[in-house]
Amino acid sequence: MEVQSQVDQGSVFRVYLPATPQPAHPLAADANDLDAVARGDEMILIVEDEVRVATTIAAIVQDYGYRTLLASDARSALTSRP
Repeated sequence: MEVQSQVDQGSVFRVYLPATPQPAHPLAADANDLDAVARGDEMILIVEDEVRVATTIAAIVQDYGYRTLLASDARSALTSRP
């Protein structure tokens, strides 16, 4: 994994995965059904300054059973409480 970050510029995350000769296992036919997907009950802290992005991510992970806490920046994230 490689991370580059600059103030007022944003961050870039690069994840390098090894190549494999094995084909990926296809998902089960019902894998698109939320009931067939593993679910969680933990809380996820979402730190995102774009409100639309944060609320979209929150909606998606809430569909999988997770609770969410939103913060718009690092300072807010450090003081966030459920």
